[in-house]
Amino acid sequence: MKKLTIIVSICFLLNSCEAIFIKNISNERIILLAPSNGAQLDAGLISFNWQTIEDADNYNIQIATPTFKNATKTLLDTIINNKSINKDLTSSQYEWRVKAMNTEYETSYSTNAFIIK
Repeated sequence: MKKLTIIVSICFLLNSCEAIFIKNISNERIILLAPSNGAQLDAGLISFNWQTIEDADNYNIQIATPTFKNATKTLLDTIINNKSINKDLTSSQYEWRVKAMNTEYETSYSTNAFIIK
């Protein structure tokens, strides 16, 4: 019984200590690579790319038209664990944004606007 108590205590301590070692990424900034701010692109499959943040587990990417402030439609709002995603878009004005997240923290959004001709 004493061994079981020790094992359970160690497991509890290890799980509790995990939060201590999770890096606070809230002051980090995502660098959006493409589409760049002000880009004019042809309609079709658009590749959205950004630089990763060390210690981030996931990324929340959102795409809206024409802007987030005056959105008439949100085309994408998803969480992924890589640094790119593709989306088929038609002629319009768009904004896209990404934030990084881990189990305890998240960055603010980085946002770019672009036009599909």
